[in-house]
Amino acid sequence: MRFDCIERHIASFFYRYGRYLANNPLPFIIFPILFTLAMASGFFHINNVTDAVYLFTPLGARSKMERNSIHEKWPLTENNYVAGRAVTQNREVQVNPLLYSTPVIALARDGGNILEHQYAEAVFRLDRYIQKRVRVLYKHHYYTYHDLCLQYKGGGCPANKHIHALSDLYNHGFNITFPYFRFGTESGYLGGALGGVSLMKTENGTNILAGARAWFLIYHLKFFPIETSYISGLWENVCYLRTDRLSQGYCICFPGTWPTSHRLSGGPLHTDHLFPLADADRRAEEECRNVEWVLPPRFIIAITLLVIFSMLCSIAFIDGTYYIDWVLSKPILAILGVVNAGMGIMTGVGLLMLFGMPYNDIVTVMPFLVVAVGIDNMFLMVAAIRRTSRSLPVAERMAECMSDAAVSILITATTGTFAASCLVLERFQLSPPLLSDAFSFGVGAITSLPAVHIFCVYTGVAISFAFIYQITFFAALLAMFTKVEESGRNTVLGVQALPESEMKVGQVPILSLRNDKYEAVQLQVATWSQRIFNLGSKPLSGNDVKEAAISSFFRDWYAPLLMNRVVRGIAMLWYVIYLYFAYYGVTQIKEGLEPVNLLVEDSYAIPHYKLLQTYFWKYGAPLQVVVNNAPDLRNATARQRIQAMIGDFATTRHSIGMEGVQFWMNDMESYYRDTLDMKIIDGAFYSMLRHWLASKHNNPWAEDLYWGDDEEGNSTVKSFRWVPGVQDQHPPPLGQQPLSSENCGEVP
Repeated sequence: MRFDCIERHIASFFYRYGRYLANNPLPFIIFPILFTLAMASGFFHINNVTDAVYLFTPLGARSKMERNSIHEKWPLTENNYVAGRAVTQNREVQVNPLLYSTPVIALARDGGNILEHQYAEAVFRLDRYIQKRVRVLYKHHYYTYHDLCLQYKGGGCPANKHIHALSDLYNHGFNITFPYFRFGTESGYLGGALGGVSLMKTENGTNILAGARAWFLIYHLKFFPIETSYISGLWENVCYLRTDRLSQGYCICFPGTWPTSHRLSGGPLHTDHLFPLADADRRAEEECRNVEWVLPPRFIIAITLLVIFSMLCSIAFIDGTYYIDWVLSKPILAILGVVNAGMGIMTGVGLLMLFGMPYNDIVTVMPFLVVAVGIDNMFLMVAAIRRTSRSLPVAERMAECMSDAAVSILITATTGTFAASCLVLERFQLSPPLLSDAFSFGVGAITSLPAVHIFCVYTGVAISFAFIYQITFFAALLAMFTKVEESGRNTVLGVQALPESEMKVGQVPILSLRNDKYEAVQLQVATWSQRIFNLGSKPLSGNDVKEAAISSFFRDWYAPLLMNRVVRGIAMLWYVIYLYFAYYGVTQIKEGLEPVNLLVEDSYAIPHYKLLQTYFWKYGAPLQVVVNNAPDLRNATARQRIQAMIGDFATTRHSIGMEGVQFWMNDMESYYRDTLDMKIIDGAFYSMLRHWLASKHNNPWAEDLYWGDDEEGNSTVKSFRWVPGVQDQHPPPLGQQPLSSENCGEVP
């Protein structure tokens, strides 16, 4: 029973194709070169996408829908910024201003308590220095933080005013609750601001702040319009450089020529007590872009090594000697095989860029894979031509070579072809075939993760063109070099090679007539340079197939050893062990990608992430919960149900508890109960809510409410949001929901 019904037809096609190509090689060389040059123009239309959140978040992720819900109800504008409420990501396309923040970690040296007076004073001076002295010159004007910061209703920069106040309270013996503190009418969340905290518990179980190691200072900058964004970026870079100098122990002095308003009291700024470290929200994104500068040198080294390896593997020796057979050796063809893979990469990438396909720096890894596949295919074709009889015509040898090697190459390239077809199917919103799971790049091309999708499409298309050029451009070159071999010429120099028989005789005697006498003289036949650079072999009658030494090794030694019963048993045992570890590894896979893994090994942002992990990831960033289609809050039962819901959220595995909840209704009830000694009147709830919001100048709680008219035309709260504190949570990898978010989703 035969199972070659498909392979037989493919081999027959390539047999006829190989014969035609051998007789007409030039069109198959010229056209790929011209097409590659034309597609290279696509590099002028590159659409480089660098937003890490977009690239590593699934297209249909629930987080995007939730973020859009917040954007629609509470869009971020220049005068409504509230710290801890912004969810806009860098470089996110919106009409409103975007968040642009520079975090600075102030770590107490020598394990000290950052709340003690000497450290608190140093942090306060560092904060004042960043706000007043970090400035940039743009168009003859100096810009400081106060010129670039986001504000809330003209109330000034958010700054870090709480640092000095909390330190004073701590040093005067006041109890500071943690992570949510309240002092009079003021309150705030400290979970993300203080790192390395140590706590005490009161008799009623309340957490009291006992000490801390680090402050997390954030400086929020405007990101709109474009000119302001550019200035903010300049300020951010200067802030990083200045803070980096401080972390290295430098002392920053203030010349007397500086205005008094720009100088700090207490003399020069030094960091004997602090270790400051600055970073920025966009640093990881910038570091991702640095990959394109790190990989090219490595790619050049890899290509050089592959070229050398390919050239060495293409060398053939004359039997029984160490002299190179320059008729069979084809080092130039090996170099052109690497060039063939490069042409496939250039054509595939350029074509996709012409079609508007987004590009990402992760694609720079793709050439390593495509070149490796291309060189593997080159070896298959060269080995196939060597297995043919040298006494046959070139057309017949190429026909046998293509019918043998092209089938294997086609199977390798099918993956890439399917990836390209997936892109076309996606454009026309069609479903790919069920066999797509069998093709690695096809699976990647239909994924919802943009980074993986982009990488797989570029790789698949590049492999497809590498295959096309393999059976056209490289096959035509192989045919031409085979003709050179048939004529017995040197494949490098192009001259007629000396037969190997002349290598064995250095000098031959001839008779010469001198002085009317015949005498024997010695005549040089082949010089040493000719033996080294221009010797070649001729086909032998009955045995004209030149077999590589490695083939003899696998046939005569490796295959018999592999067929031994003991070796087969050991191989089966190792395979079972391999399957076990493979299964274990698959069960340990975690979805997502750690942001720190996107950075290069020597990135300056890695220490920042390590400090975050050590001191600030005990308590996670506040998690916003939005209640859409809010019930009528004039109904006391509805308010009780809301409080019960909040209690459920606050008691999940990763929640801090009710002490970490930031909810406007709690502050409103506290205001009427403790300050005015009043109870909430159900029918007048919305009037009392507006009165409470107006009782404090620029009350930030107003940004947690979304108003609208009811059926009767009365203004009511249609949606609102609140913030539960989270703990014991490592920040989720990009593209993955936070653990606390998953737990919140389990709340009925």
